[in-house]
Amino acid sequence: MTIARRSLLKGGLATVGCASLCSSSCGNDVSPAPIADVMVDDNESSPTYGMIAVIPAMYPQLAKLGGAISLRIAALPPRTRPFSVPAKGILLLHRDPTDGSEEYVAVRSDCPHQGCPLGYSYKDDLVECPCHGSRFRASGDPSSATACAGLVVHPPAKDNLTVWNVVDQGTGILYVDLNTVQSCGVTGLPAVVNGTITFTTSEVPAIANVGGSVVSTPMGLGDTIIVARTDTATIVTLSAVCTHQGCTVMLDEPNMRMDCPCHGSEYSFDGTVLAGPAPSPLKSYPTTFDGTTVTINVT
Repeated sequence: MTIARRSLLKGGLATVGCASLCSSSCGNDVSPAPIADVMVDDNESSPTYGMIAVIPAMYPQLAKLGGAISLRIAALPPRTRPFSVPAKGILLLHRDPTDGSEEYVAVRSDCPHQGCPLGYSYKDDLVECPCHGSRFRASGDPSSATACAGLVVHPPAKDNLTVWNVVDQGTGILYVDLNTVQSCGVTGLPAVVNGTITFTTSEVPAIANVGGSVVSTPMGLGDTIIVARTDTATIVTLSAVCTHQGCTVMLDEPNMRMDCPCHGSEYSFDGTVLAGPAPSPLKSYPTTFDGTTVTINVT
């Protein structure tokens, strides 16, 4: 695909200090990346539909090796699209590609643990959280199927970072493609089509058996969801984002509930709060299961 140079919105840069994020000392010696305001190409006839154009030369923090910026994405008017806009933005980092891996990498900009803004450690070649010590791989290892960009390598975070493809044609413009969502080591769910997500248990084997679950951010939804097999005939779907501080909830199948691993909130399988500090229920998505095919209504 040939991508023509087009007019770009130059975003101002803002910074977030570590002291404003941490109640005590910081978890890693890294600062959150400065913020750049950007826009998504929302023209359906455009060859860059669903992409964010960034000129590294416009941002000194990104142009140099080891640099990074956090892309804060302007909201789009509501309608169905084949891609989702991450609400908290994308961390775009500039690596040393001498090992044959990626030079520019785009990952989720907030930590899955408690939502702190992430930064990039060039020395360690890791995406790191300044608050609680979580660390993630900044690139994939071509020799390993499991060592991929976004992989959590140090807790307390338990979930890997979402990764987006970066298109670099050597024209001085990078394109972050929201149409290509990856989740390291996890079989994601298919995109939303006509208001539904449809798949078979053979396509998502994580829920083939009772007690299995999968967390995914399907294209076209704009929410991270957890799909769980609660008994032989029932599969439930809830927003996986805890309403307290945004941690990812987990299935507690023995106790028949969803638990937040960060602060102990508990939810029933219909999303109702069973125990705080969560202030409100999880959004529930109507789900049908015929023993083979799962259909989730997300309209």
